[in-house]
Amino acid sequence: MKVGVITSVFLPLIDNAYKFYGGMEIRTLSLIEYLSKKGHDVHVFATKDSSLHIKNVTLHTGDYPIWDGKRIPSYEAEKNIIMRNLDILKSCDAVLEDNHFHFYNYLASREGFKQNIAMSWDFYPQNLNVLPPRPRNVVCVSKWLRNEIRDKFHHAGHKVYYAYSGLNLDYYKSLNNHPAFDGPILFLNRFSHIKGGHIFLRLAQDMPDEQFLMMGDVLFTQEGTYAWKLKQIADEMPNVKMIFNASFKEKIKALQTCKLLVHPCIVPEPLGLDCLEAQYFGKYVIGYAMGGLLETVKEGKTGGLIFPSENPEENYKKLKERVEAFLSREPDPETCTRNIEENFDFKKFSAPVYEAILEGKGEDEIHELERKQNAVVI
Repeated sequence: MKVGVITSVFLPLIDNAYKFYGGMEIRTLSLIEYLSKKGHDVHVFATKDSSLHIKNVTLHTGDYPIWDGKRIPSYEAEKNIIMRNLDILKSCDAVLEDNHFHFYNYLASREGFKQNIAMSWDFYPQNLNVLPPRPRNVVCVSKWLRNEIRDKFHHAGHKVYYAYSGLNLDYYKSLNNHPAFDGPILFLNRFSHIKGGHIFLRLAQDMPDEQFLMMGDVLFTQEGTYAWKLKQIADEMPNVKMIFNASFKEKIKALQTCKLLVHPCIVPEPLGLDCLEAQYFGKYVIGYAMGGLLETVKEGKTGGLIFPSENPEENYKKLKERVEAFLSREPDPETCTRNIEENFDFKKFSAPVYEAILEGKGEDEIHELERKQNAVVI
């Protein structure tokens, strides 16, 4: 099958993208690897500065490198990649649009292209306000997000599925050796208000005998002022270290040695890649019981979840209590790692869902593949 995969304009797609980027780019690269190994003829459409050297994969680019906020709007950069390679895209048997604006899905809907076309969605449900007029295949990164999107567009006839953006274990297996638990409490996320960095710093303030490590970046958030404020506060706290744009080596070391991971996101997280990574390295995850965390974190076994109320102060108090409770517990790295290996192995469980959709399989067969994800009781 000739498959087209349209990628994001915010970061170039390269062979070792998993060392540098977030969930979308890692998923895209993993899916390309999976489809190519299955013998599909994969055509990738990406920014001009992308570079791939994978068997059965052909790279097509637009006129621009990654979007820098200066040359043209990001939507126009995405459109440029598609229009510059439109004939090749139309020649594909199936196309997955794994990006932000889904211009090709709208174009194909308007023009009536005869292909199996799908679009991924891994952002918050409130960010998706409209879908193409003709029914689409929409692939969400968690069951919770699938339910939200399906309910939001239930009258439009779209087929909405879920395929977890789980871990590509090929990237981590050689690194997950004998985890230690003598490091700091870890925050591994974007420095954005909704991700709860200020809550993490409050924990550090209230727990002065513990060491805390904040790792992340400000990509896409346009919240430089917020990140700078966090840094100013952290610089005055002797038990806090803050690392912007951490390297892959720094991230892995933090995951290998941290005591546990705190994910204090204050809105429902579609999935939470950091929570999967932490569990794979044998660490408990503490966060609010919302969104994808209700699926990825097994309450009382691989971490602790707090059902939030309308009272932020009460929520914080419960979060702190759970952090303290799990710090006093014996680590259980085998159970945490097993949850990821048996439920959230991307190539084993989730990539087949994408493949079945692109191949035009029946809904019953696709739903059967969906149910194989996160099916093992931990």
